[in-house]
Amino acid sequence: MRVSLMLTCLCDAFYGEVGIATARILEHCGCTVEFPKGQTCCGQPPFNSGDWDTARPIARRTLGTFDKGLPIIVPSGSCTAMLRSGYPMLGLEAPRAFELSEFLIDHLGIDRWPLRGSCVTRKQKVAFHRSCHMRELSASGRGLGVSPKRSTGVPPVVAGIHDRDGHGTHGRDAHATESPQERLLTLIPGLELVQFAQQEQCCGFGGAFSATHGTLSAGIGMEKLRCLMDAGVDTVVSGDMGCLMHLQGLIDKERLPLKTKHYAQLLAEVLPV
Repeated sequence: MRVSLMLTCLCDAFYGEVGIATARILEHCGCTVEFPKGQTCCGQPPFNSGDWDTARPIARRTLGTFDKGLPIIVPSGSCTAMLRSGYPMLGLEAPRAFELSEFLIDHLGIDRWPLRGSCVTRKQKVAFHRSCHMRELSASGRGLGVSPKRSTGVPPVVAGIHDRDGHGTHGRDAHATESPQERLLTLIPGLELVQFAQQEQCCGFGGAFSATHGTLSAGIGMEKLRCLMDAGVDTVVSGDMGCLMHLQGLIDKERLPLKTKHYAQLLAEVLPV
Protein backbone atom coordinates (compact mmCIF):
# COMPACT_ATOMS: atom_id res chain seq x y z
CA MET A 1 0.00 0.00 0.00
CA ARG A 2 1.28 3.48 -0.88
CA VAL A 3 0.89 6.10 1.83
CA SER A 4 1.97 9.71 2.33
CA LEU A 5 3.81 10.74 5.46
CA MET A 6 3.03 14.14 6.98
CA LEU A 7 5.78 14.85 9.46
CA THR A 8 4.32 17.86 11.38
CA CYS A 9 6.21 21.08 12.11
CA LEU A 10 7.66 20.02 15.44
CA CYS A 11 9.01 16.74 14.09
CA ASP A 12 10.44 18.50 11.05
CA ALA A 13 12.16 21.19 13.12
CA PHE A 14 13.14 19.32 16.28
CA TYR A 15 12.30 15.61 16.22
CA GLY A 16 13.33 14.14 12.88
CA GLU A 17 13.93 10.81 14.59
CA VAL A 18 10.16 10.48 15.09
CA GLY A 19 9.63 10.82 11.36
CA ILE A 20 12.29 8.20 10.65
CA ALA A 21 10.70 5.86 13.20
CA THR A 22 7.27 6.39 11.63
CA ALA A 23 8.60 5.58 8.16
CA ARG A 24 10.33 2.42 9.46
CA ILE A 25 7.12 1.25 11.13
CA LEU A 26 5.03 1.77 8.02
CA GLU A 27 7.60 0.01 5.82
CA HIS A 28 7.73 -2.89 8.30
CA CYS A 29 3.96 -3.17 7.78
CA GLY A 30 4.43 -3.42 4.02
CA CYS A 31 3.67 0.19 3.12
CA THR A 32 5.51 2.23 0.51
CA VAL A 33 6.05 5.61 2.12
CA GLU A 34 6.05 8.80 0.09
CA PHE A 35 7.17 12.09 1.61
CA PRO A 36 6.05 15.21 -0.31
CA LYS A 37 8.87 17.72 0.19
CA GLY A 38 6.60 20.73 -0.27
CA GLN A 39 4.66 20.10 2.93
CA THR A 40 4.56 22.80 5.61
CA CYS A 41 2.52 23.44 8.75
CA CYS A 42 -1.09 22.17 8.72
CA GLY A 43 -2.27 25.63 9.82
CA GLN A 44 -3.33 24.72 13.34
CA PRO A 45 -1.49 27.55 15.22
CA PRO A 46 -3.37 30.40 13.52
CA PHE A 47 -6.57 28.31 13.48
CA ASN A 48 -6.45 27.79 17.25
CA SER A 49 -5.70 31.48 17.76
CA GLY A 50 -8.83 32.47 15.86
CA ASP A 51 -6.95 33.81 12.83
CA TRP A 52 -8.77 31.69 10.28
CA ASP A 53 -7.92 34.05 7.41
CA THR A 54 -4.27 33.14 7.93
CA ALA A 55 -4.97 29.45 8.50
CA ARG A 56 -7.01 29.01 5.30
CA PRO A 57 -4.21 29.54 2.70
CA ILE A 58 -1.88 27.31 4.73
CA ALA A 59 -4.52 24.60 4.68
CA ARG A 60 -5.02 25.05 0.94
CA ARG A 61 -1.28 24.62 0.40
CA THR A 62 -1.32 21.39 2.40
CA LEU A 63 -4.23 20.03 0.39
CA GLY A 64 -2.39 20.85 -2.82
CA THR A 65 0.83 19.22 -1.66
CA PHE A 66 -0.46 15.74 -0.93
CA ASP A 67 -1.72 13.23 -3.49
CA LYS A 68 -5.49 12.95 -2.92
CA GLY A 69 -5.39 9.30 -3.87
CA LEU A 70 -3.15 8.32 -0.96
CA PRO A 71 -3.93 8.16 2.76
CA ILE A 72 -1.97 10.72 4.77
CA ILE A 73 -0.37 9.24 7.87
CA VAL A 74 0.46 11.66 10.69
CA PRO A 75 2.37 10.83 13.91
CA SER A 76 0.24 13.36 15.80
CA GLY A 77 -3.34 13.28 17.02
CA SER A 78 -3.42 17.06 17.16
CA CYS A 79 -2.43 17.64 13.52
CA THR A 80 -4.66 14.81 12.34
CA ALA A 81 -7.62 16.41 14.09
CA MET A 82 -6.81 19.69 12.34
CA LEU A 83 -6.84 17.99 8.94
CA ARG A 84 -10.03 16.07 9.57
CA SER A 85 -12.05 18.48 11.70
CA GLY A 86 -10.45 21.89 11.28
CA TYR A 87 -10.36 21.99 7.50
CA PRO A 88 -14.14 21.59 7.07
CA MET A 89 -14.60 24.42 9.57
CA LEU A 90 -12.48 26.55 7.22
CA GLY A 91 -14.77 25.59 4.35
CA LEU A 92 -12.24 23.18 2.84
CA GLU A 93 -12.33 19.50 2.04
CA ALA A 94 -10.97 17.19 4.74
CA PRO A 95 -8.19 14.96 3.37
CA ARG A 96 -8.00 11.21 4.05
CA ALA A 97 -5.74 11.58 7.06
CA PHE A 98 -5.05 9.05 9.82
CA GLU A 99 -3.11 9.29 13.05
CA LEU A 100 -0.40 6.63 12.92
CA SER A 101 -1.75 4.32 15.64
CA GLU A 102 -5.28 4.55 14.27
CA PHE A 103 -4.01 3.53 10.84
CA LEU A 104 -1.96 0.63 12.20
CA ILE A 105 -4.73 -0.87 14.33
CA ASP A 106 -8.00 0.03 12.63
CA HIS A 107 -6.85 -0.11 9.00
CA LEU A 108 -3.91 -2.53 8.91
CA GLY A 109 -5.20 -4.75 11.72
CA ILE A 110 -1.94 -4.83 13.68
CA ASP A 111 -2.37 -7.02 16.77
CA ARG A 112 1.23 -8.10 17.45
CA TRP A 113 4.60 -6.38 17.29
CA PRO A 114 6.91 -6.72 15.53
CA LEU A 115 5.20 -8.57 12.73
CA ARG A 116 8.19 -10.73 11.84
CA GLY A 117 11.82 -11.42 12.66
CA SER A 118 13.79 -11.42 15.89
CA CYS A 119 13.43 -8.26 17.87
CA VAL A 120 15.47 -6.45 20.45
CA THR A 121 13.88 -7.05 23.85
CA ARG A 122 14.58 -5.20 27.05
CA LYS A 123 12.58 -4.67 30.20
CA GLN A 124 11.31 -1.14 30.58
CA LYS A 125 8.58 0.66 32.49
CA VAL A 126 6.99 3.64 30.84
CA ALA A 127 4.00 5.89 31.45
CA PHE A 128 1.79 7.15 28.66
CA HIS A 129 0.54 10.71 28.50
CA ARG A 130 -2.72 10.96 26.57
CA SER A 131 -2.78 14.15 24.56
CA CYS A 132 -6.04 16.05 24.79
CA HIS A 133 -7.05 15.33 21.19
CA MET A 134 -6.36 11.60 21.38
CA ARG A 135 -7.85 11.20 24.86
CA GLU A 136 -11.11 12.86 24.00
CA LEU A 137 -11.46 11.17 20.65
CA SER A 138 -10.57 7.71 21.93
CA ALA A 139 -13.13 8.00 24.70
CA SER A 140 -15.92 9.41 22.59
CA GLY A 141 -15.22 7.96 19.18
CA ARG A 142 -15.54 11.44 17.68
CA GLY A 143 -13.33 13.47 15.43
CA LEU A 144 -10.44 11.20 14.48
CA GLY A 145 -12.72 8.28 13.96
CA VAL A 146 -11.03 6.38 16.77
CA SER A 147 -14.11 4.45 17.70
CA PRO A 148 -14.55 2.10 20.64
CA LYS A 149 -15.90 -0.33 18.05
CA ARG A 150 -12.73 -1.73 16.54
CA SER A 151 -13.01 -2.65 12.90
CA THR A 152 -10.30 -5.32 13.32
CA GLY A 153 -12.14 -7.10 16.11
CA VAL A 154 -9.18 -6.45 18.41
CA PRO A 155 -10.39 -6.50 22.03
CA PRO A 156 -9.22 -4.06 24.71
CA VAL A 157 -5.78 -4.72 26.14
CA VAL A 158 -4.20 -5.26 29.52
CA ALA A 159 -0.81 -3.72 30.08
CA GLY A 160 2.33 -5.78 30.59
CA ILE A 161 1.11 -9.22 29.47
CA HIS A 162 3.02 -11.08 26.76
CA ASP A 163 2.83 -14.51 25.22
CA ARG A 164 5.56 -17.13 25.31
CA ASP A 165 7.14 -15.73 22.16
CA GLY A 166 7.49 -12.38 23.81
CA HIS A 167 4.70 -10.75 21.85
CA GLY A 168 2.03 -8.75 23.60
CA THR A 169 -1.37 -10.33 24.08
CA HIS A 170 -4.78 -8.97 24.77
CA GLY A 171 -6.83 -9.58 27.86
CA ARG A 172 -9.17 -7.69 30.15
CA ASP A 173 -9.80 -3.96 29.98
CA ALA A 174 -6.84 -2.02 31.34
CA HIS A 175 -8.92 1.13 31.45
CA ALA A 176 -12.01 2.35 29.70
CA THR A 177 -10.42 5.20 27.78
CA GLU A 178 -7.35 3.50 26.35
CA SER A 179 -6.10 4.89 23.09
CA PRO A 180 -4.84 2.95 20.07
CA GLN A 181 -1.42 4.32 20.94
CA GLU A 182 -1.53 2.59 24.31
CA ARG A 183 -2.76 -0.61 22.71
CA LEU A 184 0.29 -0.59 20.46
CA LEU A 185 2.62 -0.02 23.40
CA THR A 186 1.29 -3.11 25.17
CA LEU A 187 2.30 -5.18 22.14
CA ILE A 188 6.00 -4.31 22.59
CA PRO A 189 7.92 -7.23 24.15
CA GLY A 190 9.28 -6.43 27.60
CA LEU A 191 7.45 -3.14 27.99
CA GLU A 192 5.27 -2.46 31.03
CA LEU A 193 2.78 0.37 30.76
CA VAL A 194 2.39 1.95 34.18
CA GLN A 195 -0.73 3.82 35.28
CA PHE A 196 -0.35 7.01 37.31
CA ALA A 197 -2.39 9.58 39.22
CA GLN A 198 -4.28 12.30 37.35
CA GLN A 199 -3.71 10.45 34.11
CA GLU A 200 -6.41 12.46 32.32
CA GLN A 201 -4.84 15.78 33.28
CA CYS A 202 -3.61 18.00 30.42
CA CYS A 203 0.16 18.61 30.30
CA GLY A 204 -0.43 22.36 30.10
CA PHE A 205 0.98 22.87 26.59
CA GLY A 206 -2.13 23.75 24.61
CA GLY A 207 -0.19 25.30 21.72
CA ALA A 208 -0.66 29.06 21.97
CA PHE A 209 -1.85 28.65 25.58
CA SER A 210 1.69 27.91 26.74
CA ALA A 211 2.90 31.12 25.09
CA THR A 212 0.16 33.37 26.41
CA HIS A 213 -0.19 31.82 29.89
CA GLY A 214 3.35 30.65 30.61
CA THR A 215 3.19 30.49 34.39
CA LEU A 216 -0.10 28.59 34.48
CA SER A 217 1.09 26.29 31.69
CA ALA A 218 4.29 25.45 33.58
CA GLY A 219 2.37 24.80 36.77
CA ILE A 220 0.06 22.31 35.07
CA GLY A 221 3.04 20.59 33.49
CA MET A 222 4.95 20.33 36.76
CA GLU A 223 1.94 18.73 38.46
CA LYS A 224 1.86 16.18 35.65
CA LEU A 225 5.56 15.45 36.09
CA ARG A 226 5.14 15.02 39.83
CA CYS A 227 2.52 12.35 39.26
CA LEU A 228 4.75 10.61 36.72
CA MET A 229 7.74 10.52 39.08
CA ASP A 230 5.53 9.17 41.87
CA ALA A 231 4.66 6.28 39.53
CA GLY A 232 8.32 5.23 39.45
CA VAL A 233 8.96 5.49 35.72
CA ASP A 234 11.83 7.16 33.94
CA THR A 235 10.23 7.54 30.50
CA VAL A 236 7.13 9.53 29.54
CA VAL A 237 5.61 8.46 26.22
CA SER A 238 3.03 10.22 24.11
CA GLY A 239 1.85 10.60 20.54
CA ASP A 240 2.11 14.37 20.24
CA MET A 241 5.49 16.06 20.28
CA GLY A 242 3.93 19.34 21.42
CA CYS A 243 3.08 17.74 24.76
CA LEU A 244 6.47 16.05 25.01
CA MET A 245 8.39 19.17 24.06
CA HIS A 246 6.60 21.10 26.81
CA LEU A 247 7.26 18.39 29.41
CA GLN A 248 10.87 17.92 28.31
CA GLY A 249 11.46 21.65 28.67
CA LEU A 250 10.26 21.50 32.27
CA ILE A 251 12.28 18.34 32.88
CA ASP A 252 15.45 20.03 31.64
CA LYS A 253 14.78 23.22 33.57
CA GLU A 254 14.18 21.39 36.86
CA ARG A 255 16.79 18.66 36.12
CA LEU A 256 14.29 15.90 36.79
CA PRO A 257 15.16 12.19 36.32
CA LEU A 258 12.76 11.74 33.40
CA LYS A 259 12.98 11.53 29.64
CA THR A 260 10.38 11.69 26.89
CA LYS A 261 9.73 9.62 23.76
CA HIS A 262 7.14 9.37 21.03
CA TYR A 263 5.47 5.94 20.97
CA ALA A 264 6.67 5.47 17.38
CA GLN A 265 10.25 5.53 18.64
CA LEU A 266 9.55 2.63 21.02
CA LEU A 267 7.86 0.63 18.26
CA ALA A 268 10.81 1.23 15.93
CA GLU A 269 13.41 0.39 18.57
CA VAL A 270 12.35 -3.28 18.69
CA LEU A 271 12.20 -3.82 14.95
CA PRO A 272 14.66 -6.33 13.49
CA VAL A 273 17.79 -4.66 12.15
